Amino acid sequence: MAALPFRVHAISAAALLIAVAAGCHRGAAKDVAVVDARLAEYRQLVLRMDHHGIAQLFASDGEVVNPGRDPIRGPAAIESFLRGFDAYKVLEYSIVADSTAAQGRSAYQVGTYRQRVRVPAGDTVVVQGRFRAEWTNQGGGRWLIRRMGTTPH
Repeated sequence: MAALPFRVHAISAAALLIAVAAGCHRGAAKDVAVVDARLAEYRQLVLRMDHHGIAQLFASDGEVVNPGRDPIRGPAAIESFLRGFDAYKVLEYSIVADSTAAQGRSAYQVGTYRQRVRVPAGDTVVVQGRFRAEWTNQGGGRWLIRRMGTTPH
């Protein structure tokens, strides 16, 4: 068998790298779509005030982090924290990722949120701002929140 010229090897190697990169991009695009769908699921759970369901979207070491507060770690602690809002009623809620990026077993989102809530006294308040979410793939395409925080403005 005759040896192929260097140029043919280089072209073949470049084609292989492009094919691998395209496959990785398709995988990342699929992960981005799944993470975006999980954020939509999160939105629905917030609208229903399903504290247990929201907490189950967090990894076992997942955290809720907000300015001026200690992180709330783990689904049980997150659910307990959310139950402190049982007397409130979410009237409207939107959360929109401006960008979602995924690489390997991690994904990141940043975006905006807006929430209209009836407080126990009967008044209605609007809270809005920015959010940042870090997701982790637990295997089998199961994406859970590793860390989520909001910054109201």
